[in-house]
This record gives sequence, C-alpha cells and structure tokens, in this order.
Amino acid sequence: MFREVQNNNFWMSDEYPDIACCLCGTAIKGNQANMCVACLKDQVDITEGISKTGLVLMCKECSKYRAPGGNGAVGTRWLYCENESAELLALCLKSIDGLGKGKKSGATMVDAIWIWTEEHSRRLKIQLTVEKDVFNGAILRQKFNVEFVVKTNLCDSCTKETTDQNWTTIVQVRQQVVHKRTLLNLEQLLLKDKAAIGVMDVRPIASGIDFYFANKVQGLKFSDFVMSVVPARRKESKQLQGSDLQNNKSAFRFNICVEVVPVCRDDCVILPIKLQQSLFGGGTAVAICTKLQNTVTLTNPFTGESANLHESKYWANQFTAVATSREMIEFLVIDVFPLDYSANDATSIREVEVARMGDLESNDERFILISHLGGLMQPGDSVLGYDFANHNINDEKLKPLKGRELPPVILVKKKPVEKANTRKKKNRRKKKTPTVAPDVDKIVDSIENNELLEDDVSE
Repeated sequence: MFREVQNNNFWMSDEYPDIACCLCGTAIKGNQANMCVACLKDQVDITEGISKTGLVLMCKECSKYRAPGGNGAVGTRWLYCENESAELLALCLKSIDGLGKGKKSGATMVDAIWIWTEEHSRRLKIQLTVEKDVFNGAILRQKFNVEFVVKTNLCDSCTKETTDQNWTTIVQVRQQVVHKRTLLNLEQLLLKDKAAIGVMDVRPIASGIDFYFANKVQGLKFSDFVMSVVPARRKESKQLQGSDLQNNKSAFRFNICVEVVPVCRDDCVILPIKLQQSLFGGGTAVAICTKLQNTVTLTNPFTGESANLHESKYWANQFTAVATSREMIEFLVIDVFPLDYSANDATSIREVEVARMGDLESNDERFILISHLGGLMQPGDSVLGYDFANHNINDEKLKPLKGRELPPVILVKKKPVEKANTRKKKNRRKKKTPTVAPDVDKIVDSIENNELLEDDVSE
C-alpha cells in the first residue's frame, strides 16, 4: 500500500492523486503530513539534540582506542581497532550523545558509513542516517556527518612499561564545586613553593586532581602542604597488594584523600544558625567569602565585619554557596548617601543607589541598599554583585533565614579597571632634540603694545 521514495525520505501513497502541499502549494503525492519534503524539513530537524562532534583517545604506543565510559583511571578498557573497521565504528557510535529512542532527539539510527580522511589528519568522519516519526506518523529520514578528533594518550599497560618506578601512594585532592578556581590557585602555589618535586604523575579529573608518589612519606608531606594553604580535611586508607608470609612482609598501596572546602572566593553563602551566632553574633545570615587560605574569611556585606572560619568548625557545620562568582552581574552606581556624615573614611558603610547595567536602556529599575563598599564607590562606578531578585535558590538552603527574604541585590566588589596595553618598545626610543623656549617677557610686551615679534614667536 505504501512505498518509500528515496528522494523524499518519507512514506508516500500511490493509490491517491496528487495533492497540494499545505504550506507552499506544490503538487505532491499524498502522505501523512500533507507536506512536501522541503517544508517538512523546515518544520522539523530530527538531528537536533545529537552531537555532531566527538573525541576519541588513542594510545600512541600500541594504537589502542579507549572504550567509551571510562574516565582515564586504572582499569579502563582499551581495544585494538583497525582504521575504518566495524569495531572502531561501533566504538565511535557509542560515544555519540542523543542518539536512539528515549533520548533528547528521539531519532533512531538506520545506517552509518565511514567518510575517508587522511590518516595524519587525526580526524574520523561518519555519515549517519537517522529517521523519526513526525506529523501524524510520517517518517522523516535525514543524513548528516559526525566528526571525531583523535587525541593521543598512553593506555594502562604502556604507562607501566614507560614508568621506571611504580607508585605506592596516591593523594586525591577533591573540591565539589562547579569551577576549579581554588585548584588552579593551588597549582600556582605548588609551582611557586616547589612542593611537587616528588610527584611521579599528575592526572586531572572532573572533581579534582590525583598526585602519585613513590612512598607514603612523600604523599603525607605533600598533603600537609595542601592543608596549609587551603582549608581541607584528610582521610587515609590502604589496600593490600601482596604479602610474603615467610619473611613477614606485606606490600600496600596508600590512598590519601584531601577534601577542600566547597566554597571559593567571592561566593555568597547563607550561614547555619550556630555559625551566625559564633561569627557575627546573629547580626546576619548572609556572608561573602573574601579570602581562602588555611581558613575561610567571611565578610558581612552590610557592615563590612569579617570573621575567620577554621576547617574543623566548617566540617561540623557544613554549608555550600548559594551563588558563585560566575553568577555576578554588573551594576552602575547612581548615587551614594553617607549614613554618618562625621565618618569620611573609606571603610564606612553607605547607602547606595544602583541599577543593572543591562537595564539602562530598557527600564528604570533601581535598588537602594546598604553596602560595606560605600566608602570606595563614587557615582558612575561599576560594581559587581548578585541579583537575587531574579535568582532561584533551593528552599533547603534558605532554612537558616527563618522565613526572612534575601536582599534583592548584594554588592561584592568594584569592577577592575581594564588597563591599556602600555608595552615599552626596547631600543626604539628616539632622542628628542631640546627646544629653546621663547622669551616670555618679550612676548608679553609685544602683546601689550600690539606688536608681534616675528623673530621670537613662530607660528
């Protein structure tokens, strides 16, 4: 009853006369959607939600490919596949996101073929054909290309062969945050203080960094340095690798986990009730993290009062950030009003009127608030802060407020001024010839007498 037309890529009927497309009016064979192919493709894109690019890891020593699903740790499967083989095709198809029923796109794969690429290009291209039910049961079929970038890495067996010494201690530094600002700062401190001399290997992962050492003493020394520069806690464990019962000797592998406080600089937090009393005397529940060293420095954004929170006290009363530095927006300072006219220092609090920088041309919404940065701001300055008027926060994090509402705007810091690139050009400075200044007295006398001394003053 139905046949499939290759050019149109969806089912059509031969038993009925031609009809007009419901959108453009073109004469077509009758189908379930009553549309021509061009209009149907304009209305529906069945490849939406399917990734068009991907990444494939290949061992540069044995030319094995890493199976999808592993994160590069010990025990990940590495498979040998020939170039443009069926095994390599299956490995690539498994790493495509959004393909198959129940996925975001809902399209199913019909066919997949290789597209020839140069071997030295480090690229793999696949032409996929997918189909999906659209508009009253009409099946639309579409072709598109997926490109994979081949990156080289060492597999587990090759890593053991190329390493002269096997590690016995691993230090796992972890921080459960959406960005790695603290860990990036930790890397700079390690390079500055040369604290990572005994590290055999470094492997970054999604939530932290793994450091490998030859013995436990080096691992403990390294973890002590990490805990001296960032607030963190440490847990130790060990695993038996082998034992010699005759000589009463055992081989262990030690695991040292260093968990960093999940709060970064400029993050906004809501303190638990116990910490509100001990740090700020119950004066505020909202605080800004202004410094992160061996302790967490919290600042009251309304009074400027600061308090240090030790890691032991934090783990007893854990909390997370309600807004991170990535969510800060820019505000324009419209006016500043001093609360105490006798205090003129920069640390005094002020009443500030601000407006969102993005709303200046659309509306005239303004906010009047008290800020600890008032003494540092002038009308016309740009400041960064949090817009809680348009911010959704989990109710669980708002429990310490006891029914009170967050301020609509909290200012964090002034926006840094971008300095112009003033690079000095070496060995290109031109020597300026000294210029002789004209006689000022003669010029004044000539002006008073309405006379112009052509010899003394040049145009």
